[in-house]
Amino acid sequence: MRVMLDTNLWAYIGDQAAGERVKRLMRARGHRAVSPPSVLLEVLQHPLDEKRAAIVRALVTTTDERLRTEADVGAAEVVAEARRLRPGWVRALPDSGREATWRTSWTKQVWRRAVEHHERFRQTKPFEQRKREVEHIVAAQRETRHQAFHANFSLTDLAGSWRSL
Repeated sequence: MRVMLDTNLWAYIGDQAAGERVKRLMRARGHRAVSPPSVLLEVLQHPLDEKRAAIVRALVTTTDERLRTEADVGAAEVVAEARRLRPGWVRALPDSGREATWRTSWTKQVWRRAVEHHERFRQTKPFEQRKREVEHIVAAQRETRHQAFHANFSLTDLAGSWRSL
């Protein structure tokens, strides 16, 4: 059985330095701990450095499987439905390399960085960096809108597809 624990439980496990004990107990019972990145990100917002470090250690030590992000899973569902209902909307050659890079980042690299530098996740970004990120997102959205327009994409068609289910 796969078990996903809440951040409150992870806080308790971290406070008790019980990560290894919980992992042994779960394995003895045939269970596996799974955690999505959102749980890690929530834990990383803990205001006290020592407690945050202990909770992150417990989470990383105990977790057997690091799940994909909720956004990744949701996007895959949308793509699967588009492929089923509107195959013409889906790229013939998907950009799987880019997808794999993001997935690796969220299932491996973020976790490793959280253990090594948990305090950095609490730092706020400088205004100029946030501004550049927002401008990048807006540019990507404009490009998507441009491509949708030139592909004669219609929200009406999408709404009709969902109603027929």
